[in-house]
Amino acid sequence: MQSTPALGPVLRVATWNIEKSLNINQVAKALTSPAAYTSMINEKRAPAGSHLREEMLRQRQRLASADIVFLQEMDIGVNRSGYVDTARTLAHAMGMNYAYAPQALEVDPVLLGQEPRPDSPAGKPKYHSVDPAQYKASSAPPSCRATRL
Repeated sequence: MQSTPALGPVLRVATWNIEKSLNINQVAKALTSPAAYTSMINEKRAPAGSHLREEMLRQRQRLASADIVFLQEMDIGVNRSGYVDTARTLAHAMGMNYAYAPQALEVDPVLLGQEPRPDSPAGKPKYHSVDPAQYKASSAPPSCRATRL
């Protein structure tokens, strides 16, 4: 948290729809390295010195320097993002803590260990192993817990 003489303590908050957590490793590099981000910019679309390029660099800096970042479309254990815990990956890269609160969960047979992972070598299926430390029992009263039908 920063402080300014005119305003006092300032908490910087940002939000970003991260597009289904695609390319999360590139996102982590872009937010932790201005040089890496700059190298990812399409020179034809946003040439050096252009208004668009300057706006892109400004927005990158705002995201990278935020105290709290709310992200939408973060994945955990989903095929489209390589079964990566994307919130954890990005938080660790940025040196931040994180909380994951999904609006919806995709139940994937690979994540449940019922089907082999797509990156398994031919003839040697690898199955996903669940990290029990990631999942906590609900502390809600029984009447408020989800019921399986």
